[in-house]
Amino acid sequence: MPKSHYPNQPIEELNRPLDQRDFPRHLTNDMRAFFGLIRLADIRLDCDTATLSANADMGADSLTPMSWTVQPEDVVLFQQMNSAERVQAELRMADKPFASYRLILQEPTADFCWASGAILELSAPTAVIDELASLSRLTELGRQHALLSHELRQPLFTIAMANENLRLILANQPHHPPHISSALQNIEQQVSHAQTILDQSLDFAAGRSRNGDVEAHEEADQTAELVHTIDQAIKLLTLQITAADIEIHLQTGEQSSLSVAMRPIELEQVLINVLRNAIDSIGQRRQGKWIGKGNIRIELRSTDTEVICTIADNGAGLSEEAEESNFQPFHTTKGRNGNGLGLFLCENLLKRSGGSIRLLPGETEGARVIISLSR
Repeated sequence: MPKSHYPNQPIEELNRPLDQRDFPRHLTNDMRAFFGLIRLADIRLDCDTATLSANADMGADSLTPMSWTVQPEDVVLFQQMNSAERVQAELRMADKPFASYRLILQEPTADFCWASGAILELSAPTAVIDELASLSRLTELGRQHALLSHELRQPLFTIAMANENLRLILANQPHHPPHISSALQNIEQQVSHAQTILDQSLDFAAGRSRNGDVEAHEEADQTAELVHTIDQAIKLLTLQITAADIEIHLQTGEQSSLSVAMRPIELEQVLINVLRNAIDSIGQRRQGKWIGKGNIRIELRSTDTEVICTIADNGAGLSEEAEESNFQPFHTTKGRNGNGLGLFLCENLLKRSGGSIRLLPGETEGARVIISLSR
């Protein structure tokens, strides 16, 4: 018989602290069959391997050793509740990401060890409901964004035409103030910039590349030239970079051209999101009375199989909590100025292309974003 803290008691008595010493065997079996409830003894959590092991009452004459691999983020919950006399938690297993379990543990005997408890598979897990709600909001947000992008194209076209008419009128006026021509040129640039953003948004929503091909038929558009795409992203953010008084330093090493396995429009979207975050972080630091020069450094390193793009800033930096949660949808440190979707979208776009993204504190200040791209 597996080791028990109550070796001289029958199996029904193992969970004595739960005041169920006379709990009927047939009722235990019914709860296990219909509700997935399993009574446990000698529970232990191995934090290094995220493995929860126990001796389980499966209805036989002896206890059955069982183990589960817990999601890494749920291990943190156990670490926070290690010394508690009674632990109640909802957790997920690594092999069943869309299932959720309610775990009750009590009578700790050592670090991450408990004498008795129970585990119940939930029919309507909170984690799944939250995930579905988040996905629903993302879907609705995407639909609204596509509609808004489409509707804005007509007024932008009208503004562009009116601006061109004014430019032609002024061309026939030999003595007009020079600042008017400068203002009209600025309007033209801003309208062009807005149209580019809307075109990118609509292409992204429709799964098209910049040349309009549908995703399913764009076999020739599955690679991007990284250095060129970085230049394009910087150009699109020129006004924000200039207004924030930021210098950008690009280090490409010995290579001036690096092809990566990612659609150009998606790579550009990732780079724009990361650069915007760096610009905002420098702005946040300045709000704390810092008056230094803003710097964003982009460094590229390549091997035969991947390219590592590191984007480092000297902004406000990030806390440990932010490092863990910034890739969760709708999590934002920008208050009303952020929607919490930027890094979440970046991570998903990169995963789809076999890449990855990490957010880390800067080596001396600010923060670093490390993007891994397959070649």
